Amino acid sequence: MSRSAAFWNLHQRHVQASLAINLINRTVQHVQLAISQEVVRNEAPVAQVDIPALDAPLPAPAWKPLPDLQIPSGAVRWYGDALVRLILSWFWQTLHGCQEPVVWVSHFQLYADFMCSTGHPGPIHRGKWRDGADEPYISLLAYAYKQRTRWFVKLLKESLRHQQISLVTSYGLPFSHMLLMHTGIVALPWPSERLRHIDQRMLKCVGTTFRRQSKLLDSLPFADADVRFPQVYLTTAGS
Repeated sequence: MSRSAAFWNLHQRHVQASLAINLINRTVQHVQLAISQEVVRNEAPVAQVDIPALDAPLPAPAWKPLPDLQIPSGAVRWYGDALVRLILSWFWQTLHGCQEPVVWVSHFQLYADFMCSTGHPGPIHRGKWRDGADEPYISLLAYAYKQRTRWFVKLLKESLRHQQISLVTSYGLPFSHMLLMHTGIVALPWPSERLRHIDQRMLKCVGTTFRRQSKLLDSLPFADADVRFPQVYLTTAGS
């Protein structure tokens, strides 16, 4: 605070300039996002016509409701109670009593939904399984989105396996306007509104669709909790 008036005048001008350029950048980003959304909307009919029969979405099977939730001790032993409890609470809360039609949901969408619902980065593996929320500066560690998704899906599948729950899985096109590529998919009655929000978030992050599993997909960042997604309440079920 003992600096001269000349310094503070320069500082104030810098602050004003930074705020001005930030406003310009945000305006440009909103324009780019609006253009990209329009392009995606206009591409959809063309894609439906041009995609050969082999690339058509797989027919969705019938959904078998989940049993009562238990926290499997076998999964807890490997991944820790906190992570297993949070992921299973999110999964059960989403699907319990859900009346949505069954669609093919990709692993990438499930991981994005989990982050947007909880604000949690998910599990990471560095020699052993760790809770991503306990890792300081995790966003600076450059974990690729595909790798983070694999870690997340492995924990989810293992937690379900320990409860003798099997989901219908396949490899094909997910229910998405952004993920226009073949990938690992799961047949689930997932809320369609949340899948739309995930599409919008992905579009906002990269400005284009994903047509193959390129480094562009790996660039997707961690997500904070999104108010458009229901808050997740932790189960009190025992293990």
